[in-house]
Amino acid sequence: MTTTFTTVNRPLERIDGVSKVTGEQKYAVDISLPGMLHCKLLRSPVAHARIKRIDTGRAKAHPGVHSVWTAADLAGRGLNLDPNERVNTILALSEVLFCGQPIAAVLAQDPVLAEEAVSLIDLELEELPVVVDPLAAMEADAPAVRAPVGEVDRSEEQAHLTMATTAATEVRGGGN
Repeated sequence: MTTTFTTVNRPLERIDGVSKVTGEQKYAVDISLPGMLHCKLLRSPVAHARIKRIDTGRAKAHPGVHSVWTAADLAGRGLNLDPNERVNTILALSEVLFCGQPIAAVLAQDPVLAEEAVSLIDLELEELPVVVDPLAAMEADAPAVRAPVGEVDRSEEQAHLTMATTAATEVRGGGN
């Protein structure tokens, strides 16, 4: 029995091909609306650190900058900034938990000005021990992955467990 394919090994007509090749295609980066601002983030250069100081003064004074935000600036604006809840942590509050974690956000008239302003933020971090091996992190003498906090949101953890949470805590052994 011979099968005849109608789409396999046949040329596919690209309806957007001409506009992409000629440069006429519009992408999200090409859209500019009245009053639109561009955001750039200051991200942590290290995997684990305590935030000792953030000085955004020079960035705020940079031409074209609308505002600069840190977690402290967001407090009291109806946002949940609880560092115990990973899902709701917008900007690092007092401790950086992973390399690349957003620490501050700059809003400016164009992306180049926003990037320049990010480079003007003076950030002082105190690096803390890092554990990258999950098995090593579970050892009793392993450095803490994060500072001790109150009641931690374990909803994400529970979604991945195949045993009860109490049993998982007993197996874990270490502080992490």
